[in-house]
Amino acid sequence: MATQTLVTGVNNHATSVGAYVDQQGIVHGFQKRLVGDAVTVDVPGTTFNQLLGINSLGHWADIAQWATGRSRWRFCFAPGAHVRMADG
Repeated sequence: MATQTLVTGVNNHATSVGAYVDQQGIVHGFQKRLVGDAVTVDVPGTTFNQLLGINSLGHWADIAQWATGRSRWRFCFAPGAHVRMADG
């Protein structure tokens, strides 16, 4: 169950993306199509994930952060495939 939810983007196919906070205070990214349940989108081992936007092809941009403070930006070209855009 989410304690907070934030939608950051919706494309022309009514697919939405954003983030939610779980009961432990961890921020997870999500994608939700018009029909069906929301899907959590997290980078393994991270403590913060947020999908930032989605285009009409279903490609999204996100940010992930580890407890050490290291973060990573990506742009997803297809489910399960991504290219890292920045790493800090």
